[in-house]
Amino acid sequence: MSSTELSLIDASSSAPFAVQPVVSSLASLKPVPGDPVRLEVRHPKARFNLRFVGLYEGKGVILSAPRQQKIKIAEGSALLIKMICANRICSFSSRLLKIQEQPYPLWHIEYPQEMTLKRLRQHTRVPVALKVMIDAGEDAPNSQWPALCTDISLQGASVEVISSALPLKNKMFVTARIRVAGVDHVLLLPASICRAVESEQVGIKITRYSLEFSDLDEDTHLTLAGFVYQQWLYECGQLDTL
Repeated sequence: MSSTELSLIDASSSAPFAVQPVVSSLASLKPVPGDPVRLEVRHPKARFNLRFVGLYEGKGVILSAPRQQKIKIAEGSALLIKMICANRICSFSSRLLKIQEQPYPLWHIEYPQEMTLKRLRQHTRVPVALKVMIDAGEDAPNSQWPALCTDISLQGASVEVISSALPLKNKMFVTARIRVAGVDHVLLLPASICRAVESEQVGIKITRYSLEFSDLDEDTHLTLAGFVYQQWLYECGQLDTL
């Protein structure tokens, strides 16, 4: 692994991230209210899964307060923040400035002076168990089949269909309902079939398709990137729930 590669957990991980240059403006990343935030308190040691609420550039960042707080965290505590902005994970050190109880429980933290950005590599796949629908398009008009997506990346996915090989040639469309940062999305993913493998499990015929996505628009790509990041955080123990 080169010196410009870093994994989410350690340098030996099989899920590398590309390290981006250190930047000084969180506002330039345009974080969206509701984006997931992982907050670690250095002393006493504690971790919380919060949501981004807003920011005052150069002054502070507003986060949702923890729903349950067994350990009392004092104002002024040193913090380590990890959050998802678009298709990046950014990390920065901060400090708890103010705990607000009314009219809504919020935490105000210090605006970061610098951050480290990590971009997920295009080919990295994450395991999922996502119900999807396959549309054969011109190969079989008005035909759809339920399928199970078993892994997904920014470039493709693997899906399993309970049947013998479907009347599919090269192109298909995959419709997936996903949830990113608490918001539901429906993705329509044009895909090309790279490989189809038939097998039989307990007397049931299953066809596994390896797919490559193509012609994704910008909004679809960003939403898919957020979903892939979220799944990696969950798999690596950085998020307790999705």
